[in-house]
Amino acid sequence: MPTHARFLIVADDDRLVRETLCDLLEPFGFAARQAADGASAIRELGRGRCDLLLSDVDMPDMTGFQVLDWARAHPPTPATVLMSARADADLGYPRASVVAELAWAMHLAGRHTPPEQLEPLYVRRPAPEEVWERRQRGGR
Repeated sequence: MPTHARFLIVADDDRLVRETLCDLLEPFGFAARQAADGASAIRELGRGRCDLLLSDVDMPDMTGFQVLDWARAHPPTPATVLMSARADADLGYPRASVVAELAWAMHLAGRHTPPEQLEPLYVRRPAPEEVWERRQRGGR
């Protein structure tokens, strides 16, 4: 059994995702704790040391962005990975779709691609209000 030198919290309302991530990371020395929602994640963060937080963005009670905001307000802030199967403005973070598009560009280019080389792959979709304003001005 590995000696746990690092502590991990996996926050996701999908039990299978939580258990799978914990099972995958424990052999690498992580002592994993699970949280089924944002409030549980905050309780776990308040219990003590956390080196890595893996959080779903879209949970029933709050978003992963809100959990991260709480963690930042209560240092030390763990390294954090926010995960989602979807990305849109309804997630409570206005730039969620931008983050998803940048992640897609990184996927296409490979994870070791320098950021300046991602720009040609990254296509920013205008927000609906930008499209409406452009059409009102006679543009496409």
